Amino acid sequence: MLMRAFQAVALAVVFVSMLGVNAVSFAGEDDIREVTVEATYKMGDNDTPAKAEEQVLLRAKRNALEQTCSLNLTMEQIAMIPDTLLAATILDKSKSLNNDKIEYWIQIKALIHVNQLENVIKNGNSFNGTTPDYYVEYVDYIKGGNIWGGGKRWYVKNRFREQRDGLDCVYICDNDNHYTLVLQNNKYYKESWNPSKKELLGTEVIGNITAKKTLSISDDNSRTTIWTDASNGIVLKTESQAKDGKIYVHENKVIKIGALNPALVEVPAGYKQCSSFDELFNSVATQPDPNAVLLDQIGQKAVDKVVGDLFNIF
Repeated sequence: MLMRAFQAVALAVVFVSMLGVNAVSFAGEDDIREVTVEATYKMGDNDTPAKAEEQVLLRAKRNALEQTCSLNLTMEQIAMIPDTLLAATILDKSKSLNNDKIEYWIQIKALIHVNQLENVIKNGNSFNGTTPDYYVEYVDYIKGGNIWGGGKRWYVKNRFREQRDGLDCVYICDNDNHYTLVLQNNKYYKESWNPSKKELLGTEVIGNITAKKTLSISDDNSRTTIWTDASNGIVLKTESQAKDGKIYVHENKVIKIGALNPALVEVPAGYKQCSSFDELFNSVATQPDPNAVLLDQIGQKAVDKVVGDLFNIF
């Protein structure tokens, strides 16, 4: 019985893996605007001089953007804008003592490709055309209700590795080649799937991040709304409506952005490929089940309902 629950969650993860979003290229006519702005930054106790200079330049770029376009970008997003879209020339800079703090001042001339930059954000493209590697910790919950799960994901190129809390198996999903690998007990099973259709719904601000909002429609007409950081393609959250009408939310907390070990999304050497989920989880099923007596007391009907609820989530 426990094996069936493992399989239900495994199939759910296979479905979720279909929701990947690919980056696309820049589009739109050019509209170059030039503006001269200033900014200041007080050096913090943990700042280095290089960090302070970086921060005052970012604030100057933010001021330039505020004067030329209506985008709502975080400092992290501004830092990722390439010179091809926002080129800053330093005209003057200085530093002085202000209330026992070193204050940095800068004046820049900014050359901004407004239409191209706005198209990148509004169309949900990443600034450099690719999504960086990143690591998240996530929580799954019913909208307006209780948390029902959580775990960790490592995104490397267009694959991700998932470890759900409370489960021994690991999932590796490949969004380019449309398959999911389920790893358990030095074995793995490969499940292929059809890519979902995607429809861009626009942009929306989540917290202080401008996010691309996309509707993903699978073969069985299941619909999932996906929010990704418009500046880099990182998945922020998804919402799926189950057959019972409830909205199930998957929400990511980004822990790290940057290069990750490619081995995270590869099958370790020596793992044997299985031909079915039953073969993969066979060792789990044949081990003594400490909950067997309790499950017998609950009854088969109750167990079927639990497993059915897991499927209905997606």
